[in-house]
Amino acid sequence: MKLTDEEYNSLEEKEEIEIERESQKYIIGKSNDSIHYAKRVTPTGKFVDWITAPKNKDERINIKVENVSKHYKLKEPYCFFCNRKRQELGIRETLTVDHILELNEGGEDKIENTQILCSACHKLKLWYKTYILYHLIRKKEWAKKY
Repeated sequence: MKLTDEEYNSLEEKEEIEIERESQKYIIGKSNDSIHYAKRVTPTGKFVDWITAPKNKDERINIKVENVSKHYKLKEPYCFFCNRKRQELGIRETLTVDHILELNEGGEDKIENTQILCSACHKLKLWYKTYILYHLIRKKEWAKKY
């Protein structure tokens, strides 16, 4: 997760900050003037899980939709979920690069681990992972353990 300049400056003033990305809330903390931890929390502030750094964190690259399109040898980029092309999207929609196996789940920031999604399908995938996996399945697993 990359911090904006404003967030990074805010972290210099405080021991930890709260940020929101794609409907997910995170708490970023520091120690000895470097980022030390990040945890995902619910909108009410309850702990969900720790964010792990991607395996290739020192080799992060900026992957663009056009690069993913070339990698998969597509004539024109389209959403891998709904198959809509850029010109078929709504006014506020766009094509985005999505990691198939999320970086915080051990995925690598490589073009082979990416897919193209429209912003609507990206939100749907995020909602599914957040609501179904974290709130229902993991909650049941946690209840079984304790």
